[in-house]
Amino acid sequence: MDFEHYSTDELVEIMSRHATTSGYDCAPETVEALLRYVAGLPRDRSFGNARTARQILEAMMTRQARRIGPMTAPGLDDLRLLLPEDLPAETRQPAG
Repeated sequence: MDFEHYSTDELVEIMSRHATTSGYDCAPETVEALLRYVAGLPRDRSFGNARTARQILEAMMTRQARRIGPMTAPGLDDLRLLLPEDLPAETRQPAG
């Protein structure tokens, strides 16, 4: 069975909603970066739709944890906020 791929906007919405239910916030610039990132993903047979969205978000959460780890006393905003630099580095899309 073949299913249609979600649109870029739909995938970013899935990630934003999942981030919120997991206790994270996406800054507006993060949403913009996610749109560019997802738009650049190949939509081939290995593309996983919601699975792909979940994997990207999990990678962002891991990178965010590494980013705030060295902070002496991170605030609540630091703990909740996902930033563009939290996108997986190996295929992060350039800004602009």
